[in-house]
Amino acid sequence: MRSMNKPKILVVGEDSLGVELIEVILLKDYEVETAQDIEEIVLKVEKATPDLIILDKIISSMNGFGMCRQLKSDERTRSIPLLIAAEKEEMKEAKDAGADYFVGKPIDVRELNAGVKSLLK
Repeated sequence: MRSMNKPKILVVGEDSLGVELIEVILLKDYEVETAQDIEEIVLKVEKATPDLIILDKIISSMNGFGMCRQLKSDERTRSIPLLIAAEKEEMKEAKDAGADYFVGKPIDVRELNAGVKSLLK
């Protein structure tokens, strides 16, 4: 059952260690779910729309930038804020794909928390 006071974040990526790291960082303040591909994202969004989606640039079915474009073009997910975690030099590509916020890899805990708080305002 969804907590009424904790925003829901969906973390997407195929690197289970990276996804688990983000999950551990955020679990104290947020309800966190994970997914590995676009089909799983769509199922979870239809079940309960998250307040934020965090994408790793490496995802099994396509890269995070392609997934970001797909999510931003789908009316079911278009309005959900998207944060992409990728290499610093890929920041422009993330923005061009429609990301609302970018954090560099390796992930800095303060940077991730700042991005999440900013997008959930």
